[in-house]
Amino acid sequence: MTEMARGRLDVPIWEKMNLTIEEAAEYSNIGINKIDEMAKAPNCSFVLYIGRKKLIKRKEFEQYIAKSVEIWKYGLLSLDMIISQVAGMS
Repeated sequence: MTEMARGRLDVPIWEKMNLTIEEAAEYSNIGINKIDEMAKAPNCSFVLYIGRKKLIKRKEFEQYIAKSVEIWKYGLLSLDMIISQVAGMS
């Protein structure tokens, strides 16, 4: 039975609109636990809840990672945060 006959089509990760946390981890080389932690942030723009299931919006996730300088224990450290910290010191 073909993939289409079973009602399932294997789409490459880079073409999917939404990813599971496992797929997002594989795609980004960021651990599953770290992505789950990031997705739990109150203003997380890249998480989509479908009932209890969490999906990662691929394009928004890519943008989030692209503008990140460092993802650390306490969350995202963005370039804007660094600039504001430096500006406040002078």
